[in-house]
Parts: sequence; structure tokens; C-alpha cells
Amino acid sequence: MRNKERWQELCELAAVEQDSEKLLALVQEINRLLDDKRNRLLNKQSGATESKTESDIGRNIEVQPRDQ
Repeated sequence: MRNKERWQELCELAAVEQDSEKLLALVQEINRLLDDKRNRLLNKQSGATESKTESDIGRNIEVQPRDQ
């Protein structure tokens, strides 16, 4: 991954943009990129939670002592 992500570069451009139509286009692209990033992170986090849950299923079983 680069040191500076594309959405950060676009934020720098938006900060100095004078043309309202260009600014709107920049903001829309920033929003799209951030939404994509959020979704990737949520999916990654969700996948890690599901994997952990599946691997822990057997660990949560209580063993009852047998009467002798």
C-alpha cells in the first residue's frame, strides 16, 4: 500500500479547488473510495469474527460428569 491513499490525495485537491463542479466531483469520488474502504474493512472484520466463532464451537461444549 502506498504511504498516501488516493482518497487523501483527492482531499488535498478538494481543499484548494475553486470550481464548484470539480469540487463536487472530487467529494463524490472521495465518498465512493471511503465507502469501498469501509466495506472492505467490515467484510474483513466480519470474516475474522466468523472464522473465530467457527473454530471456538468445540471449545464451548460443557462436559457433564457421568454418574458412577
